[in-house]
Amino acid sequence: MARRLPLVCFVALASLALLACCAPRAQPAAQPLRWLPLDEEGWSILRPAKDTRLIYVSSSSGDDATARAYSPGDPAIGADPFRPRGPLKPFKTAQAALAHARNGYPEWVLFKRGDVWDEPLGSPPSGRSPSAPLVIAAYGAGERRPQFRLRGSQRAIRFPIHADCHDIAIVGLEFYAPEKDPRSPEFSAKCRVKTALELYVSEKPAARARRLLIEDCCFRFCGATLMVARGRKREAAPATEQLVFRRNLVLDNYARDSHCQGMYAARISILLEENIFDHNGWLIRERGNRKDRGGATMFNHNTYFTDCHDVVFRGNMFLRASSIGNKWTANSGPASARNLVMEDNLYVEGEIGISIGGNADGPRRFRNVKIANNVFLHIGRGRPTLRSLGWGIDVRDWDGGTIAGNILVHHPAPGVNNVHTLSIEASPRVGLCRDVVVRGNVFCGAPVLLRNTALVQNVVFANNRFLMPWEDRALISAQGELRGFRFAENSYWSRRPAGEWFALGGKPVALARWAQAAGEQRASAVEPQLPQPQRTIENYMAHLALEPSFEAFLAEVRRQSRANWRREFTAAAVNGWVRRGYGLAKAALQAGPGG
Repeated sequence: MARRLPLVCFVALASLALLACCAPRAQPAAQPLRWLPLDEEGWSILRPAKDTRLIYVSSSSGDDATARAYSPGDPAIGADPFRPRGPLKPFKTAQAALAHARNGYPEWVLFKRGDVWDEPLGSPPSGRSPSAPLVIAAYGAGERRPQFRLRGSQRAIRFPIHADCHDIAIVGLEFYAPEKDPRSPEFSAKCRVKTALELYVSEKPAARARRLLIEDCCFRFCGATLMVARGRKREAAPATEQLVFRRNLVLDNYARDSHCQGMYAARISILLEENIFDHNGWLIRERGNRKDRGGATMFNHNTYFTDCHDVVFRGNMFLRASSIGNKWTANSGPASARNLVMEDNLYVEGEIGISIGGNADGPRRFRNVKIANNVFLHIGRGRPTLRSLGWGIDVRDWDGGTIAGNILVHHPAPGVNNVHTLSIEASPRVGLCRDVVVRGNVFCGAPVLLRNTALVQNVVFANNRFLMPWEDRALISAQGELRGFRFAENSYWSRRPAGEWFALGGKPVALARWAQAAGEQRASAVEPQLPQPQRTIENYMAHLALEPSFEAFLAEVRRQSRANWRREFTAAAVNGWVRRGYGLAKAALQAGPGG
């Protein structure tokens, strides 16, 4: 006689089947993006080859006429090229030093910490191989990075646009536009610097960018632009491979004559890891999208990526964006943006955390997206554009994806009343959003919005917590019928009257009516006992026994560098502390595309 399974087993199997039937379709594994090994502190390991030329540059003590290159075994160098024994004969100018670097060789061009150059670096040569890259970096003692000052419309580094540039590491430099800095005596409204680092891959078949590392650099009042020209066919050789941008600071970039981002990217693949993007797209708060004074506008963001593929954002901080922390667009039809991962990032202030579906309309534009284990705090609080927005994650026209293990907390702020933690929809009339799993998240203090529901298929909400500590909003608001959605084993709690926890078709409904419309069984409605749910950046600083203010937090994270790296001011540390306040561990999810 066959043995009967206990009821609890049937329940578990049913939940697993529900998730499995609506899970995003499997995608081919992406090539790992990180190409250099890391040391115990998480920094890329760089070692000179036997035939490396070590070329030192000092604006304060160098002389182009008497300078020389060194070999790794030279007595003046010692065991560590980044801390040479000396005495040295360095070059004075960047251009003279780079002229001695051979293309296709593992040359090292090292700039003295604390020195300043009023010249760009230009287009660097390529290295030899993944294990023998060309290195442009800092040498000497102290915390101050070598500084390159940009004026007019200069760019510090412009990679060759028609060539195959490869195996290049740029580490530990600072790029600064003093004419855009209100605290600088050079401050001028005429400065047009927007980009310090420019990579433009042309349509020529030989044009590619492979294995480029930007690490421990600081971009002040300037950003980065990374683009592949239009017209490159997908089946051709990848235009970009293993671009890595990690542990950098991108701060205060804005423009008076055009749109401006911390980083703009089009049609590339890249790994962004443990960077800090703060206060990009604006100089002052401004209403009405005026930019002539450097005012905040809805067009400016910390990052703006369009039609990109195989991209990983991991462990970054996205703080005080003019509008959006991460803006994603897909303007060239189905799957024109694909294989995108945002994992374990921290989003604070700005108007919107992640927008992944704006601009062009159309079905299935974003394929295989993962947003996992991120923390969103105080979205909308700073009101850069003086609008009333506070939006966490906006999803539109996805074709397979996962939203899991995130914590989205809306704290009330004066003037911020157009709020939601998550919005899922398809473009009106022509869109389609399908095969998305939303599981294990905390949505607290603002509603989840389900829009254009007739164009949504196979979207699963499972094992999420919906919390509403305020009385003025519903937990979930759905514009239409829920035929394209499935709900399973979520927990709900609100301070609103029991008959008004949800909104269905514009009408308030109770949990029982909602569960019936959503086909949800085993929904719970018990006030959760959480260790400390109201965790903020301010009381994180108090937890560290430091000044309990957002300003003090910003001052500390802006000091991050290899010479002053503190784990407590990383996204992973802040996010872990917030998770513990909700009694959560990090969700067990695979990393997805990337290293």
